[in-house]
Amino acid sequence: YLAKHFQENVLIVPDSTRNTTIGGARWAYLEKKIHLKNDEAYYITRLYHSEQGGTFDTVLLKPKVSGITRTKKNNPLVGLMDVIQVRDAKTGNLKKKYRFQEWVYLRADVKN
Repeated sequence: YLAKHFQENVLIVPDSTRNTTIGGARWAYLEKKIHLKNDEAYYITRLYHSEQGGTFDTVLLKPKVSGITRTKKNNPLVGLMDVIQVRDAKTGNLKKKYRFQEWVYLRADVKN
């Protein structure tokens, strides 16, 4: 269900407004799909620091595949994982395991 947002700008919104590491909704770009541990899909994603783009952190998003996988408004839930090094993303030199940060959901129905 993230494939339809592949190589698009989306709004990433924390599922919990009280316990968030990103501080609030942020624009992001789903750059590349990869498969890591147990052939699980992850998305290398640019998480922008501002609404205008520019500087960003490169993070991994992991689609939620069990239990509740969508919000009440049918937005896909994903796990926001560690920040990764850009050079590692470009070369494919990625670890097999990354630390979970928080649950977020994607909104593609808004325009940047």
